[in-house]
Amino acid sequence: MNNLKYFISILFLITLIGCTKENLQNTSSQSGKKLMNNSFVEGKITVVGNEPFTVLGLQVNDSTVYKLDCNEKTKNLLLKNQGELYKIYFTKKTDTKTGIKLEVTKTEKIKK
Repeated sequence: MNNLKYFISILFLITLIGCTKENLQNTSSQSGKKLMNNSFVEGKITVVGNEPFTVLGLQVNDSTVYKLDCNEKTKNLLLKNQGELYKIYFTKKTDTKTGIKLEVTKTEKIKK
């Protein structure tokens, strides 16, 4: 009987740890949210890197900046609006050597 209680206790702890880990992964991005199949993040448009290797970016807090991969029309629009707050919708999030890159599908300027 003691072995059964011990086995059930261990099984409960394993289940609890598994659920907690999944929940932490789902909430790790404070400013990112999921809407159906599109995710988005909100932040300030910025340019990162040094000339001639600058990249369009989105600063979401003091320590997190995402690189933005978008078409030329969107890139030019965002470059003209550096410092402005935007909601960036993306379909793919890729880890690269120099940071996280978002494949942008849509942008919305956030009115202050």
